Amino acid sequence: MDNEHKRYRTFIFECYYEDCPKGGTSLKMILFKQEEKLRNHAIKHLGNPREFRDAWKNVVSVDWLEVSKYTGILEDMGCPFYKIDFSILPCWKCKSKNRWNKCSEVVSGLEEEYVKAVEAVIEEGGNIPRYACFYNQADNKPNLWILPNRKIIAKAVHEGNNYNLKTCYSPKRGGSFEETRDYERRKLCYEVNQGSITWCQYDTWGISFSSVHYPDRRRQKDLKKYEPIENKKQKIPYFRDRPGGWRSYLANNNI
Repeated sequence: MDNEHKRYRTFIFECYYEDCPKGGTSLKMILFKQEEKLRNHAIKHLGNPREFRDAWKNVVSVDWLEVSKYTGILEDMGCPFYKIDFSILPCWKCKSKNRWNKCSEVVSGLEEEYVKAVEAVIEEGGNIPRYACFYNQADNKPNLWILPNRKIIAKAVHEGNNYNLKTCYSPKRGGSFEETRDYERRKLCYEVNQGSITWCQYDTWGISFSSVHYPDRRRQKDLKKYEPIENKKQKIPYFRDRPGGWRSYLANNNI
């Protein structure tokens, strides 16, 4: 049963209306149902120098030197993600059971830090409160986005009797928190399926009733409306060809 999952959590949210969030103010969520998903996100988000610098360093209890030790050990172990081309996501559908068992001993500490940080993000977003509920275009399931007073956003999908966390990361777009918030708000409007978005609350999202809109997804040219937010010099992709492997990549993206 889901409530027996080791990452099953209950969060108390400050407001509730119009079935948002599902289950009322006592929010039930599994922080990544699949082990591969947890490790994948812990490495590619917490272990990403741009994200750590912009957001995670103020949430986790470890510094960047400690995080980079994890990534260095994984590279030495032959993790496919740390090959020069970075062409695959870390840990996802890893076919080597021997490698998986070995790296579990190494990465468990990083996973624990990531889970603690995610918990703090969700708790803060629920207390402010700043979250939104809607039906997604892609899966047509109840979605929940949570944004604390940080450049980090958590996104979950309601499945069965609880939410399942799908991702928690620091968006690339937006220099200030306000720019990031406004970008994510507009992005959410493009992802909504037919129906409405329940905002909790309008003022914490920086919106008024007149600014809430639900654009036709077919109007692709309108996607450019939220392009200018990002200072393009700040973009650091997750995957980039760089001779010398992961350590060279980190050296060129100092914290």
